[in-house]
Amino acid sequence: MRDLKIGTRLTLGFGFVIVLLLVMSGIGAWRIIDSQQDNQMLNGRLQTSALIQQLARQVSMESSLAQGSLAADPDTLRELKAGIEAADQRIRELLERLTGTAHNTGAGALLRQVAQGRDAYLQTRDLGFKNLDSGNFGEANVFLMQELPTLTTDLLGAIDRVSQQQADSMQRLFDESAQSGQLGMTILGVATLLALLLGPLFAWRVTRSITH
Repeated sequence: MRDLKIGTRLTLGFGFVIVLLLVMSGIGAWRIIDSQQDNQMLNGRLQTSALIQQLARQVSMESSLAQGSLAADPDTLRELKAGIEAADQRIRELLERLTGTAHNTGAGALLRQVAQGRDAYLQTRDLGFKNLDSGNFGEANVFLMQELPTLTTDLLGAIDRVSQQQADSMQRLFDESAQSGQLGMTILGVATLLALLLGPLFAWRVTRSITH
């Protein structure tokens, strides 16, 4: 370094400090971007969980309306069917939105099980209403009061498995985010320590070479 001009030595000193600052800033920017991505993914998982809860509520409500229609008078029956139709529409919308959020094979397979359970439920419910409209109350009772509750339980069980898969996915995201945050803090700590050690050392070397 003694062969270098003073201006060059000062330039090297300031350049070294700037490099340290860039390294520290880069680590900080990396952690911020990584945290933002984790937050976006977590927000998506939370929205999906909310949709799953809404789906379970709609299925339970629709099943209750269907079973209540067996003993309803004509006017009440029309109101119940209108409520069931509205619930059907909402369930279709929720299933479409959930299918759009399925980003892994496991979630997609579980949602297909929900769709299959839903199809079986609708077939049994429609048969029950067909017998009810025809006056076959014995057959309607079998479909609506005996078979339909079992299918509803199976359907809710399939929805619960989707919910559990979503909860597990969120937990993995939390764990990965915590590990990434700890790694980032470790790297930042090491970089800070190196800056505290190398910065003064380099400055001392430059100053000593100039004064010498």
